[in-house]
Amino acid sequence: NGALASMEASRFSRQNSYEQAVAAEQSGNFKPRRSVKVRSLRSAGTRDLTAANTRLGQLLAPLVLTWQFEFFYAALILSHAGLLGAQIEWEAAHLGASPPDAMVYTHLAFTFLFMIEIVLRMSTIGVTKFFTTGEYGWNIFDLLMVSLSVVELLVDLILQENFASGTFRILRILRLARSARGLRIVRLIRFIRPLRILVFSIGITLKSLIWSVILLLLIIYLFSILFSDAYLTTMTMAPDQTVDADELRNFFGSLQISMFTLFAAISGGLEWRHAMSSLNMVGWVWTSLFILYISFCCFAVLNVMTGVFCHSAIAGAEQDHEFMVQSMVGEQERIRTVFCELFQMMDHDESGMITIKEFEHGFKVESTRAWFEALGIKAEDAWTIFRSLDR
Repeated sequence: NGALASMEASRFSRQNSYEQAVAAEQSGNFKPRRSVKVRSLRSAGTRDLTAANTRLGQLLAPLVLTWQFEFFYAALILSHAGLLGAQIEWEAAHLGASPPDAMVYTHLAFTFLFMIEIVLRMSTIGVTKFFTTGEYGWNIFDLLMVSLSVVELLVDLILQENFASGTFRILRILRLARSARGLRIVRLIRFIRPLRILVFSIGITLKSLIWSVILLLLIIYLFSILFSDAYLTTMTMAPDQTVDADELRNFFGSLQISMFTLFAAISGGLEWRHAMSSLNMVGWVWTSLFILYISFCCFAVLNVMTGVFCHSAIAGAEQDHEFMVQSMVGEQERIRTVFCELFQMMDHDESGMITIKEFEHGFKVESTRAWFEALGIKAEDAWTIFRSLDR
């Protein structure tokens, strides 16, 4: 009874508040605070730039902490990866020749732009936060890749200007840093959410992968012992038997060869009927055992492993804190967009403000009421929402 009384009191309070607001609007004493600002609601969807805590960081935040900045450098990463491939292809076709100056200067420009990115990010969020908070792992990775590029450029300058060909060749080992430039494409994972989810899911399944490999090795080891023993028995006890010894030896001549044959037979590296045909001359029992192994591994073991991997990946993606936060932000953006569209439909005088009468009239429209119900908002809650939006 207490709960029912509380619900009735709340409903009466909402109705009384609504009637008072309508009366105030009709009498001309209506306060603008009770009008919903459509433009202010839309502006609430801008990105949070509070990560900067210094004056310089606050000046740079509108530039650095935006999706346009991230998209620009993602495009640079792709372009640089393409340049690296083109340079490797050119050097493979012109062995011993130095790359064209255009490639060298372009690589220098990319390195300079990536250095600017690191400096801007450090200046915006601070050096301490750059290494300790947020996406510090990606920040350290970016800094390492840029540092390797700088080291490569310095080594190239030293070798070209101060050392003759063939002298101090150990310094050329540092040019392996160029190969590390290809790793920079991994940074795309930082900017593209679906890639991040895939990589995170793969990482989650590594534990299951290890145990799956151990199980598969145990099964292969067990059957390898059986087939290798069959080979040894056939060659020892019946050497004059009509058996293609070379073919049988190629597939089951030792424990190592048998394990390789059995693994290749279930992983697509070998047509298993060829290995089975070598067992036909040993006996139908071994042929049947080989078919049993193929059936058990392909239809049971591998399918179960696939199911475990999928379950682990899905569960891991759902537990990823960053993915959950991004999903919530996306849902809030969707709801905010729907509200903006609804309020623009209600704003008949296009003043950018919605009065109680406009809200009441718009809520009587069937399509508008359906939109609210799709968002889980009941009719009796509409006035409560209207009061809370402009607070």
